[in-house]
Order: sequence, then C-alpha cells, then structure tokens
Amino acid sequence: MNNTPSRRDAIRLLTASGIAFALSGCGGSSTSIGGLQTPTGRFGDLSFTSSTDKSVYASGETVTITFTIQNVGATTQVLTGSAPDADTRVRRASDGAILWQWSVGKLFPAALDQTRLGPGESRTLTFTWDQKDQQGNLVPTGSYVIEAWSYQAPGLTPTDRDNLSILLGAPLLHITIR
Repeated sequence: MNNTPSRRDAIRLLTASGIAFALSGCGGSSTSIGGLQTPTGRFGDLSFTSSTDKSVYASGETVTITFTIQNVGATTQVLTGSAPDADTRVRRASDGAILWQWSVGKLFPAALDQTRLGPGESRTLTFTWDQKDQQGNLVPTGSYVIEAWSYQAPGLTPTDRDNLSILLGAPLLHITIR
C-alpha cells in the first residue's frame, strides 16, 4: 500500500493566518495552542519535529531551533521544492504577531531542489535567533511561539508551492524570555 499523499492530499493543506494546519487525509487533525493552529507534524510517511536547546532564555541569549524531517515509512520519499528547504519564525504568544522569520531578507536560487530520504532517514536543519525582531530591535521579555516548516513534499512541483503556499510543519514550540 502506498502511503505517500497524492497531490490532492497536498492541496488539502491550508493556511490560516499564515500558520499551516493539516486536514484529515493528510495525516491527522490539528490542535490549537494559544489561539494559533498547530500542525500535526505528519504528512503521509513524513514526520516533522522541531525543538529548541531549552525552554527559558535570558534576554539577548541566542535561541537555537532544530527542525527535523524524518521518513517513518518503508519506501524512499522524494521531497521536491525550491529554496529555502525549510523556514522558521517567531511570534508573540499573546497576539500571534510575527516578530522574526529566518528567510526574510535572504536571497535563494530559483532552482528546483530534490531531497531523497530512505526509510528511517532524516534531515535536520538548525536555525539561530538572536532575540531581535525583523527591524533589529531586541524583543521584550515574555512568551513566544516558534514555528518551523518544510517547503518540500513528495510530488509537489514549483508551481504547486508558488500558488498554494503549502507549509509542512512541526507542532508549535513555546519559549519564555526572562
């Protein structure tokens, strides 16, 4: 039995206020954390996880965010998309406002990229956040939500990604800055 989601399943991935959530047929249901929808962390045979090096940080301390895509199925998965392969952003927990996104201000080649993940294989990407917003200002102490997602999925074409803004994400993380 082929557990790879079809293009139709991929289209079922929708965004709500820029946050991805998965409908049934794509691996599960979504839940809400602090009023924000959080992805299930599954798409067919792919598992998406993210973590930080700790949950509480001193003001100004670097936050290390790790995002992992793992093939939990029995067949090789070919992930197709264009750069960047993945992204992360930080939101203020109280109102969901986006304060920082890793890809903003960066240039990426427009070339199509493919990543192959064999059964049990994973790919891990690491991002760092200096606790500054997109304007370069240190964010105040408080609670924050971190999102991480992939721009790559099996069977997607560059047109699918550009037109549908499909995000394949890990469950949301909460951190506190003191």
